[in-house]
Amino acid sequence: MKKLLLLVIVTLALGACKKGESDINPKNPADVVAGRYKLSSFSLQQGSQRVSLPGNGQSLNGVAELTKASQEGYVNLTLTVNNNEVVGTSDNVTLEVRKTSEAYGLFDGSDQYADVDGNNIIFSLSGTDSNNQQVELSFVGKK
Repeated sequence: MKKLLLLVIVTLALGACKKGESDINPKNPADVVAGRYKLSSFSLQQGSQRVSLPGNGQSLNGVAELTKASQEGYVNLTLTVNNNEVVGTSDNVTLEVRKTSEAYGLFDGSDQYADVDGNNIIFSLSGTDSNNQQVELSFVGKK
């Protein structure tokens, strides 16, 4: 009986020390977040014009695609909503992927615009455009 109890304790101790897949940091964090995320919500405000989907009788058919950039640790963002490219390759949106406490963040310099865990993305950007109008873009998606 003592041997059985000792075996159970040793097994539990070794099992607790084993690293899981989520504990291992990849060499290139862009590998974790790259992929296509189907949008469940989308909002864009530019000046006085605002679009929120789904809403006002309009459905949402959108995809945020993160592709690995040529520079390690970076991704390119392409955002398509209802067959319209909102952010695309012509915009050249390249964001740095950094490990945060629970997931990964998408950064431009010191500004964080998104949280991504490889399965979900939550994106929020606020600023002014070249015409000095307030611009807010946010979306949520899932792989």
